[in-house]
Amino acid sequence: MCPGKPWQIRAVGVSCRVFKPCPVPTFTTDQIHSLAPDAASLKAGKDLAQARKWPTLALNDRVVWGEVQGSGKDPYRTQADLQNLAFKCSCPSRKFPCKHGIGLLLLYAGEPALFKTSDEPAWVTEWMDKRQEKAQKAPADAPDSSPKTDLNKVGASEKRMTDRLDSIRAGNAELMRWLEDLMRAGLLTLPDKGAAYWNQLAARMVDAKAPGLAYRVKQLGNLPFYNGNAWHAQAVAQVGRLYLLCRAVDRLPQLPPDLANDVKAAVGLTINQKELLESPTAPVLTDGFWVLARQTTQEDDLTVQKTYLLGQESGRFAQVLQYAYKNTPIQTLLIPGTRTTATLVFYPGRLPYRAVLKTESLSHSPIGTALPEILPDWQTAQQRLTDVLSQSPWADDLPQVVGPLTLTTEGGRHVLVDADEASQPVHSEWPTDAYYTFLALGGGEPASVFLLRTVDAVYPLGLWTNDRYYPL
Repeated sequence: MCPGKPWQIRAVGVSCRVFKPCPVPTFTTDQIHSLAPDAASLKAGKDLAQARKWPTLALNDRVVWGEVQGSGKDPYRTQADLQNLAFKCSCPSRKFPCKHGIGLLLLYAGEPALFKTSDEPAWVTEWMDKRQEKAQKAPADAPDSSPKTDLNKVGASEKRMTDRLDSIRAGNAELMRWLEDLMRAGLLTLPDKGAAYWNQLAARMVDAKAPGLAYRVKQLGNLPFYNGNAWHAQAVAQVGRLYLLCRAVDRLPQLPPDLANDVKAAVGLTINQKELLESPTAPVLTDGFWVLARQTTQEDDLTVQKTYLLGQESGRFAQVLQYAYKNTPIQTLLIPGTRTTATLVFYPGRLPYRAVLKTESLSHSPIGTALPEILPDWQTAQQRLTDVLSQSPWADDLPQVVGPLTLTTEGGRHVLVDADEASQPVHSEWPTDAYYTFLALGGGEPASVFLLRTVDAVYPLGLWTNDRYYPL
């Protein structure tokens, strides 16, 4: 939130709220485009970025708001927190930000003169004050730390994990038996199993409170069985990693603490974010970060947002996890393509990577021409990947910056080719619009690429070209 706190001014029975002035942030259209949850929302937002569609447009130094006519009788009320970027809209959309939020911010970025400086209506003040109170309440209300309090917190967290382990162990034992039966029957039986079979097996792992095992079962069922014999090596690798994970769960009490934390994370047994933020032992990092990319997925009523950061001083990657239930907005939006200062708290493990946001500065500036460490070719990148997997065998979606790479097509599949003409296939679920954006930005020339590595594919999320970083 804006560091300026409201002053209470009283005179002749009149009470008003005056805010210390804060610089009003500006946003580029590229930054706003990167906030859209999908291409359809971005297109709809662009269509709404027209003054004639907004009978009300106003702002002050902390918030911009407007009213836009929707399909109902009353206009939708849309607002955006400018100091700690977040959106709220009265429309029924479950996407975040919705098309109205995108349209409002695009209009603000493109034609700020349309927005008159105005006193906040009650519906704006109510939302903004709640956000400010929540931001100020957490540190103020935090209990004093003491060795006894810290031990109690650790003990309570460990007890909650222990309570789930019996169920997980039962599901794990079932999955181990299944894997052993599979190896006796042979991997060539995998293509004969239909989608219903895999869904049923994954559902049993969910019932056992092991969503990580369910995810890996689904991965196995999604192998490209239709693509000749190419799936054979992938199946061997996935079955091997899954069986190794099952054996590790079976021996969890005997594992070193850091490896045990990796195993727990791999099966889905992690502490919640509130416990993590309160943990006296969790790794903490404050740094200036490049915000490189963001992915948003919808899982039933839960919105999951993953934002990928790279510390400028530490050189450390982080995957920031944020969640929102139903229509509840995600509290803080990190803008891809910008720099910000933040404090992160990492989930424990051998190579801490997943993190939650503890604090963040108000300023967002473009990444500019600075470059991180760039791995020069796929051989070097593969060695880095091998080093990570040797310490944390179940690590997924590992971030790397590799370049120069050229995007091309081989055998009907997109690949990224390095200067030595070695190539890595692009993930089959990489969006088509990201492919065309990559081509348009790169112009067919080699570029340094920020990407996620899996065992058998890469997923590009951004590139440096013409002395500038572009999120995809």
